[in-house]
Amino acid sequence: MYVEQFAFSPSRIAVKKGQRVNLRIISKDVTHGIFIDGYGIKKEVVPGRPTVVSFVADRSGKIQIRCSVICGPLHPFMLGEIVVQPNTPFLASSIVLLLLGAAVIGFVETGYKASTGNPHPQTLRAGLDLFRFSWIKRIFDWRSFQFALIIPGLAASILVILTGFWGTPIGAKNFSMISVWVLWWGVLVVFLLPFAARAWCAACPVPAAGEWFSRGAFVERASRSFSLGFSWPRQLRNRWLINIGLTLILLLGLIITTRPWVTALLILSLILAAATFHFFFERRAFCRYICPIGGFLGLYSMVSPLELRSKDETVCRRCRHKACYRGSTLASERDGGKAAYPCPLSEFTGVMERNNDCILCSECVKACPYDNVALRTRPFFADLANSKKWRLDEAWLSLIMLGGGLANLAVKLGHWGWLKEWANLHETKGFLLYGLVFLFWTVGVVPAIHWVVSWVSRTLSGRADLTTKAIFIGYAYALVPLSLMIWIAFTLSFVLPNLSYVASVVSDPFGWGVDLFGIREEPWRPYLTGWLPYIQVASLAIGLGLTLKAGKEIAVRLVGNGRQALQATLPFGLFSTAMTILFLALFRG
Repeated sequence: MYVEQFAFSPSRIAVKKGQRVNLRIISKDVTHGIFIDGYGIKKEVVPGRPTVVSFVADRSGKIQIRCSVICGPLHPFMLGEIVVQPNTPFLASSIVLLLLGAAVIGFVETGYKASTGNPHPQTLRAGLDLFRFSWIKRIFDWRSFQFALIIPGLAASILVILTGFWGTPIGAKNFSMISVWVLWWGVLVVFLLPFAARAWCAACPVPAAGEWFSRGAFVERASRSFSLGFSWPRQLRNRWLINIGLTLILLLGLIITTRPWVTALLILSLILAAATFHFFFERRAFCRYICPIGGFLGLYSMVSPLELRSKDETVCRRCRHKACYRGSTLASERDGGKAAYPCPLSEFTGVMERNNDCILCSECVKACPYDNVALRTRPFFADLANSKKWRLDEAWLSLIMLGGGLANLAVKLGHWGWLKEWANLHETKGFLLYGLVFLFWTVGVVPAIHWVVSWVSRTLSGRADLTTKAIFIGYAYALVPLSLMIWIAFTLSFVLPNLSYVASVVSDPFGWGVDLFGIREEPWRPYLTGWLPYIQVASLAIGLGLTLKAGKEIAVRLVGNGRQALQATLPFGLFSTAMTILFLALFRG
């Protein structure tokens, strides 16, 4: 086996279970390393000195080979594969997913019969109001609450920009890359997205500078404003600009996550863009209509078991001032409220029925003079089937995240070195070809297949009055649980192997050779890589099950009749199961 930046050759080796594998590894350029998941083998590969590795392949399935010595910008994604045949874990997992899909669809039939004549979902019962705990309510009432959340992130962002521009170009040794794409991204996707809705937006430092300038204050409600306050154009009040931005970020994913200066430039550009939009437009128009991170969070906030809503809609209808929407001044304290800014994303709590545009900033909690705002728990994925606002732009966003997730998985965790070179702009011709294929797949093939599935579903439903577009949009929302669990599995697959780099970059953030805390030379060791196959399969199974369940509920809402709804769900169930097995093949096949 030969190794060079940033690939193994051959990159994929097939052996039979029980065979002894003898590898003679030769480096063609710089010092590399070899680590074989599950076997505890970790050796250095020095140029001009072959390294020999020998072990018995006693475990069926796909084994990941990783470079264990930092060798350049793409080092974290330098991977190879040993497939121990027969690959029974992959086959068994595929059968489990097929049986799961059949079982859920079979269970769905019973649900459809029970739902006949009731095409609309019932209103979910309110969960626990977390404001019953006085200490939580006091935190949200605290005027400096959001300011205190933003300051740590702002300080970290400044350090990320500085280290990105003036630190080492090797990502695994640079604070900007590890703090953003390992720590922040890992926490965001694995914990905040599924459990805390858009809580990150309350602490996000990107719009902070522009918002403070436009308000003319850091914390307290000021009477002056330095913003021109234009209304956002009505024709752009949608997610289409966010869709374009996210597509470009996914296309440039490998470049952004391996070049520190690109990450720094991206963050700095977002901060400057947010400040510009704050100056020209009212409130956080940037966060609602432009920010790709906000769009990403808004889509998956629908799965969260946490929501901020009004306690009693009657009280909101009777309220004349609508302080949660318009804000309140110091004079409102006489009526029981506090000075508060208008909702940054122009939401009115009294009619808000989903999480997409609520950033949990707490302004409405402070503003309401009737204490009519609750922070409630609820079932997971409550917004998907119960939302009254199904939109084509959000449907496309869901499909982009699904198709783009598969492309990023193939590039970053696949064993194809040539594909990494294309995606990393190694040469212009290769990158242009990769870009065309990426765009063709993400905004062409996946939506086209989904449209065909929707057309077949409409045909099988027997509902002439139902449009293919309505099914296309509804089923796109049903795919949100599957794509979320895919992103979680994908994120853990590169966060866990690279988490140990945190110690060295904290001690030497610029990669200049300093050792602030005496831990710069901490050795690299991957965490829980032996558990990754189980995590990946479990994530896919959970995502598929929840997507089929959401598809059932959406079909009931659209079609209504039990047998017709079941027939309409079958094509969607087959499509979802096929996509899940395709992701499984990339993970474990």
